[in-house]
Amino acid sequence: MIDRARILLVKAEENLDAAESELAQRRYNTCASRCYYACFQAAIYALMKAGIRPPSRTGEWGHDFVQAEFNGQLINRRKLYQSNLRDALQQTYALRVTLSAYSG
Repeated sequence: MIDRARILLVKAEENLDAAESELAQRRYNTCASRCYYACFQAAIYALMKAGIRPPSRTGEWGHDFVQAEFNGQLINRRKLYQSNLRDALQQTYALRVTLSAYSG
């Protein structure tokens, strides 16, 4: 059986490695994108491990849903993660959008 949560964790780790490589090469737009996706995939992994699933019938994880559930359920309610992670998804997304606007 495929462990979808584990696959997401591997992807998050790969994106983090890619972000570090892109930073070393001074490719900041790509670095910001990989940072965001590392955070996004890690948040989905955490949600899945906590038994939280996406509301859609297709099983897709929406960005707003992931951020809201990670903050609301895993940080605020269950206190599984430190409160300083509350803005991680929002900040990395904002950086990704800002840098991509200047790269074109």
